[in-house]
Amino acid sequence: SFSKLKPIVDRAYESCELYLTQLPQQYSEKLPLEIKRLNENFLKTKQQLIQTLYSIEISCRKKVLSTDSEFIQLADEWKQSRFLNIVEEAKKQLDINNKIDFSSIFTNFRKDQIKFTFCFKKLISNLALFAPPEHFTEPDLENWWNEVIEMTDSHKNFISQFINQLQVKIDERNQENTQLISTVEKDLYELASEADANQAMSELYPLYKQTQKYYISLIEKLQRYWNTRTESLYKSFESIRDFLKPLIENFQNFIS
Repeated sequence: SFSKLKPIVDRAYESCELYLTQLPQQYSEKLPLEIKRLNENFLKTKQQLIQTLYSIEISCRKKVLSTDSEFIQLADEWKQSRFLNIVEEAKKQLDINNKIDFSSIFTNFRKDQIKFTFCFKKLISNLALFAPPEHFTEPDLENWWNEVIEMTDSHKNFISQFINQLQVKIDERNQENTQLISTVEKDLYELASEADANQAMSELYPLYKQTQKYYISLIEKLQRYWNTRTESLYKSFESIRDFLKPLIENFQNFIS
């Protein structure tokens, strides 16, 4: 505004230069006084404006520094909260009490096992058909024994399939836990110091290993239990066969 006003004032002086000496003093000095007032007001306004702009700049800088500090603080708090949440969720997932849902497998197993139990009882009841003289021969015993072998083999396969189904579920959980450990480890080292991350991982790894050992032990115990059961069942039928075989031989020798 001052730059635009100055040329106008200069031209006004030039055009009025011849007449200024002829005017009364209160008129001839009015323009310089007005210019002086404008100059003083300009300088005063400029100084106030500079002070205001400087104050705004200082205030903005303080706000930026405060915002940066607050942002850093909130970011640190978020990282700490995220760190604790990740560790807590990982502990829940890896906890040995976080059991795998085997309910559908167990339900189907129970239904089929009842059928096998009925079939084994039927084999026992078929012994009543051994009656001399027509049905007390070695071929009759051999036919019955073949049915026993067929049924016990089928039952072994059934138990093997049952344990394999459990193992598939366990393998899925182990794979999930392995992936979880890998992801958690990466996240923790990004969110916290190496010391804090190492401390958290030292708590998670034992849970990870303990869960693996638990399910390995579960499969081993189930395998031993059913191996013992199937072997005992086989030996029970075998003892019946061994008991009947000499009786049949003696009977056949007697009637011949």
